[in-house]
Amino acid sequence: MCIRDRYMGNQSLEAKNVNRSNLLRDKLIEFARDKQNVEFLIQWLDGQQLKGIELGANSRWACIVKIFQNKEIEQSTKDNYLQKEAERDRSDFGLRAKYRCETIVVSKDQRKTLWSSFLKSDGKESVKNVEARMSGFNDENHVDELQAVSYTHLRAHETPEHLVCRLLLEKKKKQYKFTLSAKNPCLSDI
Repeated sequence: MCIRDRYMGNQSLEAKNVNRSNLLRDKLIEFARDKQNVEFLIQWLDGQQLKGIELGANSRWACIVKIFQNKEIEQSTKDNYLQKEAERDRSDFGLRAKYRCETIVVSKDQRKTLWSSFLKSDGKESVKNVEARMSGFNDENHVDELQAVSYTHLRAHETPEHLVCRLLLEKKKKQYKFTLSAKNPCLSDI
């Protein structure tokens, strides 16, 4: 039995086709990286492409996020689609997706201010909303701003909980090596 059959189980052919089309829809959005693919997503949002495949709220927001992640799309276009979708979807999920998009495009100076606001949170904003803003803050568009940090620096900020987890993992790793070497003496110097 192949993996697909195990995953699909005893579903009807129609249900299997719905699952396949949902999977393809999600992957189509996920893999849109360059301007041409993102422009295809824009046309899809406008109802000009893939008319047989419906976009739900989550898929629409995933397309909006991809539009915001693309540096070649004009900011006015991004803002236009964000505003349209925010008016269409006033749910908590929509609000958090909007926060994520807004945070993706902030300038370097605005990012410093935003980071300070994360650290000095007054507790009025929900954890989910802060998480949404942080996910935009940590978006792949900001990779060029990352700086290398040494292992020693990370260990200096280690909390007692992190320390316990690290030590338990190291202990488990040593036990695993010992088990391997006990079973096969040739592996003793791993």
